[in-house]
Amino acid sequence: KTSVFPCDLKLHTLIFLTIFLTLPISVFYVFDYDARLELQTVKSIHFGDATNENSEVVLEKLSLRMANTEYIEEFIRQNSIEEIAKYAELLFSLKIESKRISAASLSHRAGIKYRSPPLLYRAARYYMAPPIRDYGKALEILNSEYLAGDGLADYYLGLIWQDAANPNRDMEKARTFFEKASDSGIPAAGKMLLNLDARAKGSSNLQK
Repeated sequence: KTSVFPCDLKLHTLIFLTIFLTLPISVFYVFDYDARLELQTVKSIHFGDATNENSEVVLEKLSLRMANTEYIEEFIRQNSIEEIAKYAELLFSLKIESKRISAASLSHRAGIKYRSPPLLYRAARYYMAPPIRDYGKALEILNSEYLAGDGLADYYLGLIWQDAANPNRDMEKARTFFEKASDSGIPAAGKMLLNLDARAKGSSNLQK
């Protein structure tokens, strides 16, 4: 009687190898699909046509993933500057410190990668806003090679130095940067200078 055991062994080996080799691919594909589905849901939220009742859950999951540097880099790679800006704004609008930090970090990293001044200004604005108020980070961005010398950067620098919440507040520095920004054609800087003049005049009158 002829044994079929060798044939069965080969078949079992073939099945095992097939499962062993394809399982990692399958798992990666499912994870990748899951991530892409979440990104698509967030994009739907941006454009106001989301019908998924779990959109808030999806957004929360994505914002938690933003704590992972590798995920941020992948998110930046998969999305355009406009989409990144929209997602960052959505995160920032939640008014939760951890979410606002994620929005600032995402905008900062993407701004450097794409050399995008709008994203970098967005990041600086986020870092300056409450409850973060990380003036050190904002100064780092505004003084970077991408923005240094730009009129809008000077305007933001003026805002930082005149901010009453800044422990290193310096009104002279604020005036200097507002003057530079005004000379560069930033209308809002001219208004800030008028406010500073009015304050200085008011203080002078009180001292008389």
